[in-house]
Amino acid sequence: QQQQQQEQQKQKQPDLQSPVFELSAAPAQAGFLVRRCFFVCYVCLFVLWSVLVIAFLATYVVRYNLGLRDDMHRFSMDAALLKLEAAASTSLAPAIFIMRTLAMAVHMGILDSTDPLVSISQIAVPEMRVSPDIRHVRIVAHSADRLVTLLPGQLHDRALMQQARKPLVYALPLSSCHRKTPLACLGYNVSQVQLGPAPSNVSASWLGPFYLQEGAKGEVLKLADWIFALRLIALVGVGKGGNHSAAIDVAISLAGMADAIAAARPDGGAMYVCTSNGMLLAGSNWQAVPQSDGTGGIIRKRLWDLRLDWLQMVTPELLANDRRSELFHGPDQVVVQPLLAEVTGASGGHLGASLRAVALVPRITAVRPLLGQLIFAAVGVIAAPLVAALVVL
Repeated sequence: QQQQQQEQQKQKQPDLQSPVFELSAAPAQAGFLVRRCFFVCYVCLFVLWSVLVIAFLATYVVRYNLGLRDDMHRFSMDAALLKLEAAASTSLAPAIFIMRTLAMAVHMGILDSTDPLVSISQIAVPEMRVSPDIRHVRIVAHSADRLVTLLPGQLHDRALMQQARKPLVYALPLSSCHRKTPLACLGYNVSQVQLGPAPSNVSASWLGPFYLQEGAKGEVLKLADWIFALRLIALVGVGKGGNHSAAIDVAISLAGMADAIAAARPDGGAMYVCTSNGMLLAGSNWQAVPQSDGTGGIIRKRLWDLRLDWLQMVTPELLANDRRSELFHGPDQVVVQPLLAEVTGASGGHLGASLRAVALVPRITAVRPLLGQLIFAAVGVIAAPLVAALVVL
């Protein structure tokens, strides 16, 4: 009985060794499988990330070498040209405003009054007061046999009170020359002047550059004090069959344009404004200085007289062309285009046809060196897995 009872108790008691072994082995195997799955996921994600990074870096390298540098260079050039055109437009706008205002006055018959000097003064003097670069305004009207001339006089004399600052206005009698060729009364050779259409029923054009030998009060200036200027001439109502016609001549100093262009110069670059035949008007690193040619004439610098290597690429044919031209002097970009800013809006569509903008923007300042250095870093990252594989093998 005792043996039977002991056997029964043994059968009732659980085998502690076997279950413990089974219970401890199953969780260990499950944990190993879980860790293995996580490791595989990490590896797959790393491989996927590496493939994406290498693909993006390869795309960046290819895009940079195929056109990104040129696009960035062109963007910098366009920004520089916009500054140049804005500077030129701002400096030339006063002359265009006076011309248009006088043209409207001629059409409306305002100058047919008994005293045209007073009418012309009331129209032109306010703009001359706020624009020191206006050097003279001359007009020959059909209704008056006189050449009316306005000079700044004392308008900008800061030693005087505001009320005492007056312009110099005078009139000279003329013969009947102005009835058929009013420009001849202004001293221009009519056969050599080419005018184009402009707003307000006006034919106008820029002429010059010239050195003005007359000061603000009509005094004769010394050679060193001559004023480098551009002239805007216009014919109003001539050949239209009406009685209201006139010839207008507005001279504006180019000193303001030179200062504005120098301030707008891109880093390491250069900018110039010239005529379609290469006569220099203003430049970022050039200043007009009157020089005698020894025969009684004055030397006027042309674009090629600066003797810069990159300017030798700018041929007379490029300047005569009325479209934009893009050139490359080594890695640096050169652009020649018509100066169109001053022909927009109220200033008319023809007035900028004879003026040109010439600009040089170096690549080293337009395209930051850091972008090129990133290319080498990207190539290094792309090549790193291959190098590691070679080392391991």
